[in-house]
Amino acid sequence: MRIRNTLSFATHSFFNGQGFLDVQIPIITTTDYEEFGKLFQVAGLEQKPDKHKLSTIHETDGVSLDIVKAAAKEKSNIVETLKRTEGNREALAAAVQDLRKTNELVSQLEAIEKKNLKSLSSKDEVVDASRDLFLTVSGRLHLESYACALGNVYLFGPRFQADKTYSAKYALEMWMVEVEMAFSQLRDAMNCASDYFNHLIMYVLETCHEDMKFIAKRIETPASLVFSRLRQVFLKCFPTMKS
Repeated sequence: MRIRNTLSFATHSFFNGQGFLDVQIPIITTTDYEEFGKLFQVAGLEQKPDKHKLSTIHETDGVSLDIVKAAAKEKSNIVETLKRTEGNREALAAAVQDLRKTNELVSQLEAIEKKNLKSLSSKDEVVDASRDLFLTVSGRLHLESYACALGNVYLFGPRFQADKTYSAKYALEMWMVEVEMAFSQLRDAMNCASDYFNHLIMYVLETCHEDMKFIAKRIETPASLVFSRLRQVFLKCFPTMKS
């Protein structure tokens, strides 16, 4: 965590030193930047139920489930009353038969209601931006707008991708640095990326010496080898494009 904190601080110090402006974007969004794909859907605000749809759930062909349940309860009381008296056995048998049919109707209506509720709550496969919300996969679309107004800008924050290989509720989280340089050439952008990478290495070597030694010990690698590799990367000349 100390190394992570150092890298985070170094990121902000580098871009601020280069005249970049740190901007923030919404984590929950409706946009899919250039059809990046693998959107992870989240629940939006609870919408008020459609009264017309709910009424059709409780009524099928003019038959109300609540009324049928009330009728079944009343007929059940009649059967219990006939059982306690020495009345006509034929009347008792007819009441029991009537109650059985009513209970069957209640079961059928409950099954239809359950099916309708499931259908009502299911989501369409087509993305509806007015309803569906997702965790952001990239902030480039926002950065382009900011760059046009503010100049060089950058983002540093979490990004998400859906991975349905394991589960529909499985999301990958990563922290990304995204940069947009207004009115700059590709060569300038590549040089900026190289300078940023070298800045991180130098900052870690200067600030996290003891932590790097601890990591080297845990992976059974000599600390000197870890530091030498980082220095080699720092001194390496990255290929750049010439104008």
